[in-house]
Amino acid sequence: MSAKAQVSFIAPGLFSKNDSLKKEHKEGIIIFPLLYYTPDTRLGLGATGVYHFYSGGDYDSTRLSYFKVLADYTQNKQLDIWSSWNIFTKYDRMLYKGELRYRIFPDRFYGVGNQTNVEDEERFQYSLFSFKFLALRRFFKSWYIGADVNYDYEFNFKLDPERELNKGEITGYRAEPRWAADW
Repeated sequence: MSAKAQVSFIAPGLFSKNDSLKKEHKEGIIIFPLLYYTPDTRLGLGATGVYHFYSGGDYDSTRLSYFKVLADYTQNKQLDIWSSWNIFTKYDRMLYKGELRYRIFPDRFYGVGNQTNVEDEERFQYSLFSFKFLALRRFFKSWYIGADVNYDYEFNFKLDPERELNKGEITGYRAEPRWAADW
């Protein structure tokens, strides 16, 4: 419901009869600042925004599409820039979804298993680049078929040379680019 329609509903007769509860179909941008605190990240600061729109111009038979962006930085020097999208073509014939992310993330490792101790804490840092894309075609009223691709690349590892992660004896310690494709 638009702001004009809300006022019209509260105060009938204030606007002309041409002002009705008819849906307005506009694109728009919404931006919010981010300020948060967690024990792991401490204070975090950033912003998020969404650009929403209808593609194809047929508002009654096409779902709302959007691009979303979030960027934040924490007191623990963690940086996260993340974008995602959901785009429906005219009459919802196609759906394109995706995600793009870049992250610098100092973190902690305590070992493997459920017998680890707080004293085993090992600090490390890495960067992450991630890309995901999904394309779907509608075949029936609510049935879609398509394919997706995922790519993750972790790099710029900074490890303590005297600790477990740097020894190379833990399964999965070597991060390598990962591709995945489905249909």
